[in-house]
Amino acid sequence: EQGAPADFYVYVGLYYSNSAVTEATFSCQDGFILANHSRSGYSETQDLRYYSTLVARVDGGIIGLYDSNGNSVLDPDLFASGLGNSTLLISPASDPEKCIITVDGKQYRGGVVFGSYGAEQGTMAVANYVTLEHYVWGVLNAEMGSENPLEALKAQAVAARSFIMSELGYHGGGALGFDVCTTTHCQVYNGISGERMRTTEACQATAGKVIGYNGKVAKAFYHDNNFGYTMNASDYWGGSNAWCQSVRDPYSTPREWATDFTFEEL
Repeated sequence: EQGAPADFYVYVGLYYSNSAVTEATFSCQDGFILANHSRSGYSETQDLRYYSTLVARVDGGIIGLYDSNGNSVLDPDLFASGLGNSTLLISPASDPEKCIITVDGKQYRGGVVFGSYGAEQGTMAVANYVTLEHYVWGVLNAEMGSENPLEALKAQAVAARSFIMSELGYHGGGALGFDVCTTTHCQVYNGISGERMRTTEACQATAGKVIGYNGKVAKAFYHDNNFGYTMNASDYWGGSNAWCQSVRDPYSTPREWATDFTFEEL
């Protein structure tokens, strides 16, 4: 079903917890803007188009924004509070459909937001602020290679989109609340480096489509191989997942596996 609006933004954790950093470098040929942001979009608050490189650095728990020479570029009224735990976004100063920002050498669409872990820890969390569709573009090839049949890629795109729409705010709390991470803990997300023409085609062909159950987005669990049968999701995770019942899978490819039990365990 069509369940995701065209202009809907998600938050993807890049640096957080044990991977939190003291500084991060951003570059964009079109320059930058500071903006207020929400799920439905953003609005400019400060023009930073003059700068093609910016550095976010945490000092005493305050996240500042500096040019390549170490000079602060924040308006004076923002300098005292910094960027952490605010509604401010660093975004490329270009069309939202073409926004590309380089974060420590890796390219992403959209922009970045920050959260400070405070003066005691002295680190910051960083998340990618990106449209739902561009997020799925960066996921699909990592979770199902682009060499697969197009119809299979379309199904995977719907599953990936449904997964994040059912996980909004999953990584809440901490220095910076965000939706999902970039690893197999959630879904593997590689930004622009993960995009391929065929997987993008599959995403565009299914844009906005999610799996629904009883009027809500169903969490779309998926896996590499189930050895011929799936398990009741509620038996594994608990709770109620009526749409994920055990079924036989005649398409599962044969594999060998082994495990060990003690007599006590048996």
